[in-house]
Amino acid sequence: MRTTLSPKWAYTISALVGSTGWIAISQITGRREAWDSELYFSWFLPSVALVVGGLAYFAPERVWRWAFVPFGAQAVVAFLQNPGANLLPLGLIVFAFYGALCLVPAWAGERLSRWLDRFRTVPGNTR
Repeated sequence: MRTTLSPKWAYTISALVGSTGWIAISQITGRREAWDSELYFSWFLPSVALVVGGLAYFAPERVWRWAFVPFGAQAVVAFLQNPGANLLPLGLIVFAFYGALCLVPAWAGERLSRWLDRFRTVPGNTR
């Protein structure tokens, strides 16, 4: 299996998407937390799923990482914005749940990458 994106870049992209999305939605909608806005569910979560699937396609090793990193980054930002939040433990569970949901596009991206690699491999080619 070939990797076209280094894990370092995949981690960076994944964390930036998560943290930037949390901050941007909070600022745009004027909500304290991004998931208080319907924009988080209607636009952001599907966008993260697409990014996770793309990262899994281009960096198909241990793809579960790309599903959880954006939500880990969001948890860090949420904690930094409000360190005394009473519901932070519940929020961590919700972030883990969203990461688990994003395992589906991660696995789909990995499977697509593996499937297409079979067609790219020419018998006798030693690349």
